[in-house]
Amino acid sequence: MEDRYEIRGKIGHGGLGTVYRGFDMKMKREVAIKRIMTSEEDPSIQEEATKQLASEAGALASLQHPHIVTVYDVGQDEDGPYVVMELINGKTLDDIIEEHALVWEDFRELAMQTQEALIAAQELDMIHSDIKPPNIMMTWLPSGKFQIKIVDFGLAVLAQNQSKEEIEQLETVFGSIFFMPPEQFEREILDARSDLYSMGCVYYQCLTGKYPFSGDDGNEVMEAHLNHEVVPIQEIRAGIPIWVCDWVMWLINRDPADRPQSSREALAVFLKNCRSDTDPEMSTGTKPKAGPKLIIPGQEAAADPDAPPPVEGKPILPPDITTSVEMMASYEEPEEKFEDESVPAAAAVPVQPRTLGGHSLMHPTQGAGTQPQAHTTQGVDMASSQTTQTIPFAKPEKKPMSGAMKGMIAVLLGILVVVSGIMLLNRSNKNKRNEILNELINKAKDESVEEVPMTLGELKLLLDTVSYGGKMENREQYYNALYKAKSEDGTNFSTTIFKHATETALKDEVRDNLFTEVLKRRGNPEMVSTLVKYAAAAPDAKAGVAALKACMGIAEQVNANALLDIITSDAPQQVRTQAERVIADIIDRTPVRDGLTRKIISSYSKAKDAKTRHALIRLLGHCSTDGALDKIKEALGSEENKTRLAASSALGEWQDARAIDVLLGYLSGVADPAFRESAFDALLKLAQQEFVMEDEAKAKEVWTKIMQEATTSREKLKFINTLVPLWDGEPWSTAWRKPLVQKFVSDGDPQVNERAKKGISAIKDREALKKKEAGTQE
Repeated sequence: MEDRYEIRGKIGHGGLGTVYRGFDMKMKREVAIKRIMTSEEDPSIQEEATKQLASEAGALASLQHPHIVTVYDVGQDEDGPYVVMELINGKTLDDIIEEHALVWEDFRELAMQTQEALIAAQELDMIHSDIKPPNIMMTWLPSGKFQIKIVDFGLAVLAQNQSKEEIEQLETVFGSIFFMPPEQFEREILDARSDLYSMGCVYYQCLTGKYPFSGDDGNEVMEAHLNHEVVPIQEIRAGIPIWVCDWVMWLINRDPADRPQSSREALAVFLKNCRSDTDPEMSTGTKPKAGPKLIIPGQEAAADPDAPPPVEGKPILPPDITTSVEMMASYEEPEEKFEDESVPAAAAVPVQPRTLGGHSLMHPTQGAGTQPQAHTTQGVDMASSQTTQTIPFAKPEKKPMSGAMKGMIAVLLGILVVVSGIMLLNRSNKNKRNEILNELINKAKDESVEEVPMTLGELKLLLDTVSYGGKMENREQYYNALYKAKSEDGTNFSTTIFKHATETALKDEVRDNLFTEVLKRRGNPEMVSTLVKYAAAAPDAKAGVAALKACMGIAEQVNANALLDIITSDAPQQVRTQAERVIADIIDRTPVRDGLTRKIISSYSKAKDAKTRHALIRLLGHCSTDGALDKIKEALGSEENKTRLAASSALGEWQDARAIDVLLGYLSGVADPAFRESAFDALLKLAQQEFVMEDEAKAKEVWTKIMQEATTSREKLKFINTLVPLWDGEPWSTAWRKPLVQKFVSDGDPQVNERAKKGISAIKDREALKKKEAGTQE
């Protein structure tokens, strides 16, 4: 890639990989380069993903549409597969709707543009499979109108080649789970109707500012999708045509057969209503009052007095020109360096003479002492003469300069000298500052250098520079230098960085990166208590989450009580969820967990709400102790549905075979689809762990029992998809796996039947490859 594309900075990180700003040296244009994230555990998976990407390159490049990002090139180098796309300067849709919901006029434009993009893709049988606001870009045309562009068409399919753990992490971090159709949770084949469902979820959020299907964790969100737990748009949003609310709800029907069968159908209905409904009935955003009520003819139903106020939208405005100008004015460009030549002088601007009634007048910029040119008038009666005369301007008389004027000029010259001196000094200081920054960054770039010694002043210079709110393409290099910074005088640099992040007015992105890209990497355990304390009382949820992310990997058992206090407090749910992740990380790194188990059970007994108890149950799953198992068994027998779901999910984190027996016993007596799904997924997760797979006889026994419990089509498909890719390196290890997959070849469900046949074929191919490799080595 280096032969043609030059990386010029990181743009962002998404569910499929990292996007960089680049330059195409052959075509002389800026581009966006996306590195595709693939599995690192199995090289064959990455190789297959790359082949798939290459095979789809033609289809991707053929998507030439004004509302779809153009793909220029697809390739692979030593760092893996990459895609080269057009570079878009704009905002993602999630940035827009994070500020406010859309008004009807803007939503209408958004809906038409996105549906036109989906029509173009569906004509080529292209499925996106990861439609969400971050994958919808908005740019502004010179007229001030916005233009929509959908990114990552055809790339999301690579996520299917990732491990289950990687997918779960991406769903949690990047938010895809809020927009995934039910069939994607059920690992069924996706089609055009799946993209329509995801786009419908996007539309819902655009109009209401809320996810249509939500929850406090992944299980709750998945359950909401599968059970179709959604509030109608007209009960939340005011000022939108009722037919539009119904149109969006049509897209997000639970059953694909109940949705539009294509984007062409969806857009046709939308446009027909736009044209014919000239005076539409508008939503009020109020939910009808529950319970019996007297209906009076001609009078609207009473609204629920306890319902929240309706959501109102605001127009999408192009970027604020004033703000942009102010930012440009405050930005200091790095000094230009000229070798063996002086800075060129500014060129004079030619001045055109002004005219009045045929007379050309002297321009005000012509000063005293400038010889004016003669000017002519034609057709003017001068002293009864009919001839044309030339009348020159009189030359002004020179007057001697007064003493006061001379003194004023002297003062002005003195001020000019002082100002010039200050400017030269500032320029010198600026050059010196840039030299220091460049030296620090270049030292930090060296991967063999673990620490970069610097003074407190140099550290603050780095912090001030990285905190600049304008555009910086190499901001990551500053973060790297801050991470490697080592004090020359014993100053606690981690404390200095923390104070700067929390006491300085910063953009959220900069502050979060100082936590996660700097403090977390510095790995100072002494900072954890400070970070946790800050998170507990953070001014906003994002700041609290970022502070707790910095604790991952460095928090210790001594910090558990403070983190448990956050979970049981009234802190924002995002902060409480991140505190749960940090404690889970502590437990996973702690060999003896009885003390942690007792602390969690004690907090469980004092918890005042169900969400807190569910979080603590999930943490007990990481403990894997006798006391934790007893409490989880108790939760499995609860009458609360979400408590049982939390317990089955907790067992999926267990670290010995006891949890398998508990789940198998529980699954055999459960008929509810949501509970079966949670328990079955936990079983599959446990069956892949080393404590099962290290013993072939044990593995065969466990997988056979799970196969016998697979009764629904979804469970059978997930069983096959999970078992087939598992290899332990020897060809004969597949001998017990083939019969288990073979059981489903004659299944009544054609989809299961076909998947089982492909699984058998894949196992045979793997066996042949391993035998060939073994023969080559001999």
